[in-house]
Amino acid sequence: MALQMGLYVGAEVGFSSWIVTAVSQSALISLALAAPSATAFWAGMTIGRLLGAQALKRGILSEKQLLYLSILGGGISGLVVAAFVRYIGVSFGVSLLVGLFFGPIFPGVMAIASRWFVHTLGTVSSVMLISAGAAGMILPVLMGFLIADIGFSWVMAIPALVCLTIAVPFSLALRRQRHALQLPGDMQATEKESVYKT
Repeated sequence: MALQMGLYVGAEVGFSSWIVTAVSQSALISLALAAPSATAFWAGMTIGRLLGAQALKRGILSEKQLLYLSILGGGISGLVVAAFVRYIGVSFGVSLLVGLFFGPIFPGVMAIASRWFVHTLGTVSSVMLISAGAAGMILPVLMGFLIADIGFSWVMAIPALVCLTIAVPFSLALRRQRHALQLPGDMQATEKESVYKT
């Protein structure tokens, strides 16, 4: 769960920190003209969280489906921004889409953690916050160092790839949770078999 949160915050902060500069430098426009790309991203985040909550409330998507959709959509949208960062219209529109998909990830992961670790919520919250804080500082700085070597398009692909990577610890956590939930039933079945044998 800490790894998921760290990857998400790193992707979110990395994207929002550099999108305006990337658009400005790639499209050769002023920072003021490129600023709506960040506005679109944050607006998309808000809309995404509202839509995600409604999708869960109405039973349109399960929590797991929503998170997988958000991770995949955020990663693909981020790669589109990276590929077309010099095109202002595409950058603005797809930045909104990136925010739309990124929006449900944070509350979704936190909701799952609060249910799974209800007896150690304070410890889990602290670990997740430390992971998020570290990733939020490290990834944007790393992106800044890489700009001169690989350029803005490749640098802006990093948050998208990091977002897609969230699917790995998320699927492992779900598998481990299913295994933990099935274990008591398996133990009971084994006990019943031993009773029948005796």
